[in-house]
Amino acid sequence: MRARILWILHLGLLAVVGCGSNDSARTMASSDRLESTADSSAKEPLVRWTVPLDLAKLGMPSNPKVDGKTLQQIVSSVLAGRDDGKLCSDCHNRSAAAGGYGVPVESGKSSSPILSIQLQLDGHRWAGPGGWAERFIANPTKPEGVKNLLKAWKDSGFQE
Repeated sequence: MRARILWILHLGLLAVVGCGSNDSARTMASSDRLESTADSSAKEPLVRWTVPLDLAKLGMPSNPKVDGKTLQQIVSSVLAGRDDGKLCSDCHNRSAAAGGYGVPVESGKSSSPILSIQLQLDGHRWAGPGGWAERFIANPTKPEGVKNLLKAWKDSGFQE
């Protein structure tokens, strides 16, 4: 990928230097190709762990209970991400580890420190194969809205 970008940059520089009577047309065409190639190869992931969510960008209806919040805030129970307003720690806490997942906090409290994607809880991380995100997605009892967000995060490569 890096070699491709360097080659494209090299071609773009050759076009800017030019060597003929039609240099400006070639320069503009090469510049346009360079920009469109750079745009298509450097797309940002749609969902990241620490970046506020925008459901419209995901092709989902806007939801004030989710838009502007991060997955990290929702999973760490800093903010609710469910339509019913429940925090994750209402069911997954020090005294109730529903589904085998418990965060060392009291019910209804936020995690401290805020959860990172690499922090191991009960033998699993949130990111990666077999992690909590994949387990959550596969659980038929979980809210579809949160499952869809975690699916989009997984499809984005579990980016921080």
